[in-house]
Amino acid sequence: LVDALKERHAAELRDFQAALLQKQTRPKFSRELLNLRKIQQHLARQKDYAEAHKIKLKCDALEAWELEKFQNNRQQELFQREAKFKHAKQHALLALQKRIHTGREEQKKQRQLDLERLLQRYQNVKTELEAQQNLERIRAERSASSCILTSSSVL
Repeated sequence: LVDALKERHAAELRDFQAALLQKQTRPKFSRELLNLRKIQQHLARQKDYAEAHKIKLKCDALEAWELEKFQNNRQQELFQREAKFKHAKQHALLALQKRIHTGREEQKKQRQLDLERLLQRYQNVKTELEAQQNLERIRAERSASSCILTSSSVL
């Protein structure tokens, strides 16, 4: 039961990871980068290519930094989600193991109670049979002694 749950959790983890990786989001660039890109386009339209090139280099560096930051944040988020997912599955596994343990303990208690009841019943039946046997022995002794007395008085 526990092994089946572990296998199911492993399959769910693979599916969860695949779903997270497929869900790609586009990075949201800063207002500063977007403004610099507009300035670059504006300068290019005005044919100020030298200044536009300087702005483009600045934009490219800023974009690279923002993309790296976005990737790092995304990776961190994926790790956190995966850790949360694993923690939830681990919690479910521990709950199952606890239920199994509790069930076993309950079974042990029930078996012990059944054994005690059976032993008590045996003791009761044994005592009752011994009492009946004593009564029958006493009756037999009385009957035998009365037979002996009647037979000796007849002689």
